[in-house]
Amino acid sequence: MLIGLLACLPSPHQRIEVASQPSLDQIQRVEPAARTIADTTDQRGRWAILDADRIPLGSVARTLPEANASVGYRGPTEALLLFDQQNFVRSIAVLQSHDTDEHVDAVKNSPEFLKQFQGLTWGGKLADGSIPEIDGVSGATLTSLAMAGGILSRLGVATGSLVFPEPLTLAEAQTFFPTASRIQGD
Repeated sequence: MLIGLLACLPSPHQRIEVASQPSLDQIQRVEPAARTIADTTDQRGRWAILDADRIPLGSVARTLPEANASVGYRGPTEALLLFDQQNFVRSIAVLQSHDTDEHVDAVKNSPEFLKQFQGLTWGGKLADGSIPEIDGVSGATLTSLAMAGGILSRLGVATGSLVFPEPLTLAEAQTFFPTASRIQGD
């Protein structure tokens, strides 16, 4: 019976090591005018996208494999980042996630969540050089912060934990381990 119950558990998301070119359908989720995708990527792993007249619209990048370390409930989320001609994030589309469907839907349906990344460039900064504070989605905090971590990782930002942004203190550890005298590691 135990083996039967274990077999019912969905398998965890597999890590992706190489980003494959997104399909035109995937790109059109974030840029409906796109008609052509470049065959090769630039130095940052982005594919140029062109309209019907072969005029550059910007570029797109997938968040995986860089987002593999940003695990929500069940695994990382694959998103597509659309950059404008000045290399600022214009929009984002969630392609796939193995987190709970209800939580992923809550993030996708949150107009504020994905918009907070608009205007970011490489290094996770806005045009004025500032770094925005990222907010999660209430009720889908772990999923949304994992997605945010994956997006920021793809933009070259070392985020650490967005769920636990402050390091554990000795006093906090001592509430569970009263005899602890130091903390070692992350």
